[in-house]
Amino acid sequence: EEVEEIFGFLVRYDMSGDVALAEHADAACVTLNVCLGPEKDGNEAFEGGELGFRGVRFQDADASTRPQTVIKHQVGVAMLHLGQHLHQATPITSGERENMIMWMTGNGGWVRVRPYVLQDGSWAESR
Repeated sequence: EEVEEIFGFLVRYDMSGDVALAEHADAACVTLNVCLGPEKDGNEAFEGGELGFRGVRFQDADASTRPQTVIKHQVGVAMLHLGQHLHQATPITSGERENMIMWMTGNGGWVRVRPYVLQDGSWAESR
């Protein structure tokens, strides 16, 4: 029920265009982010461009002020995260990087931003 539609797109970072993406949350229940590369001689053809994550909007009262966790994005690696997880792409410092992004939503683009409450009967086990 929660994931019935998928919207996919490509993002490109390079020194002549966009080099970073400011902190934000996605219009999705869940986001899949796949680093497509490119590679050069078996290594990433870019420097920098890590992903920084903070808290989750609507769940963590201090989501935007939590310490940032930075993760190196590697070619061929996919990251799955909540759409409301605050995140950013730090600047690439050389080369280029392409990513495939897939936003997963409910029917008609519906996005759940709050966790289920066990007592409200919305968990599968309680139905």
